[in-house]
Amino acid sequence: MAHWTPEKTRAARRDFEKAAAEAWAGLAHVSMLDFLRGWNNASEKNIVEAKEALQKSDAIGHSVALAHVARAKIHEVEGNLQGEIDALTHALKLDPDLADAYAHKANALILLGRAEEAPELLTQAIRLSQGDPELGLCYWFKGRAYFHMKDYDPAIHWLKKSVEVRPTTWFSWAHLISAYALRERFEEARAAVNEYRPRFAAYWPLENIKRYYDQPKYDRTLLQIREALDRYLRGLQTAKERVDFP
Repeated sequence: MAHWTPEKTRAARRDFEKAAAEAWAGLAHVSMLDFLRGWNNASEKNIVEAKEALQKSDAIGHSVALAHVARAKIHEVEGNLQGEIDALTHALKLDPDLADAYAHKANALILLGRAEEAPELLTQAIRLSQGDPELGLCYWFKGRAYFHMKDYDPAIHWLKKSVEVRPTTWFSWAHLISAYALRERFEEARAAVNEYRPRFAAYWPLENIKRYYDQPKYDRTLLQIREALDRYLRGLQTAKERVDFP
């Protein structure tokens, strides 16, 4: 039989409360992952479940890094990019080794028109993601950051790495083709188009891609984002004219 003392019960309470807070935060996180990735028959109920789990985690009184990551994903779904950045900043203060937090904070900054702040964060994310299946996503974000900054040669470098690691992601290929075309590297663009064409029939002709970017999450009121999207589509139009992009 355990010999309990007031000190031991106090320590045990702290341990159990911390474990409970982390468990509720973890439930919120996986609920949002399922929703964002369309896994396990996810629906809007996942967002409600995540919010309820976060309330329970917060009520215990232990600040948990994963809770802030889950909250950031809720902000992402709701289109609150600054809220997403703030939540991920809190998460990284609690755990500076969260590769996912670095990567998605960088992505939110790109979408807010602050792409110049993203590469340093993504360098951290890539360092922490070696051997992780998500590494290709970090490469994609970094390539897009440089694309937004009109720095096409490093954009091409990172986008090539992204499609090497994640060859089934259409928008990485499309950005790579656009960057090649904007730099007038047409032979490389043609080779990339030859890879793209048989893989992604749902995302050609070019008009289908244009319709994709008419979604509300691509807020056309942001001048920086609109300008970057226009350049991206212009690059694809050039690829259509010069190297037979679908």
